[in-house]
Amino acid sequence: MPSPTDSRRRGRPRRAGIDDAALDAAWELLEHAHVRDLTIEAVAQRAGVSKPTIYRRWPNKTALAVDAVLRQVRDDVRYVGDGPTAEVLTGQIARVITFMRGRPGRVMAELLAEAQSDPDTLIAINARYLGPRRAEARALIERGQERGEIAADVDPDLAIDLIYGPLYYRLMTRHLPLTKALAGQLVQQALRGLAPDPDAAEVAR
Repeated sequence: MPSPTDSRRRGRPRRAGIDDAALDAAWELLEHAHVRDLTIEAVAQRAGVSKPTIYRRWPNKTALAVDAVLRQVRDDVRYVGDGPTAEVLTGQIARVITFMRGRPGRVMAELLAEAQSDPDTLIAINARYLGPRRAEARALIERGQERGEIAADVDPDLAIDLIYGPLYYRLMTRHLPLTKALAGQLVQQALRGLAPDPDAAEVAR
């Protein structure tokens, strides 16, 4: 009778570093091609693995593409520090603008465009990129509310849309540039509208 150890050893061993190889290959292809032209076959060939190996890790090419972009900008989308809400937001948005101005930003714009007609792409973006980022932003807004920096009756999700909406609008339409100065300007104006009303606080006393 085989032991549990023998059972665990059965089957093809998982190759170390295969995720990195696939993500590297996907990004190398995306650097020079549109998202719609990316194929699992091309990624597998470049990474030196089989197509089934890729599909065991990613359900489709758009999920792989989203993860490939995130691997490039992982540090750029983080919220760093425990300082005032405006300071943390400004730093994070400045880094997001930097990534949006480069090739990762154009790939993300391509993914967002594809998502308008492809449900799989929309699911991948929301599950792997926007969902986790919004959860982190929501926690930051709620922390700002606890500190009295943001009005307690503000809807955190609406605040996130207000703060980040202009970035994606400029990314997609390119009607105005994503300048480095935009981060501070955007946070300053957004938080001005989200700040507690001092008159209301005075009346409440």
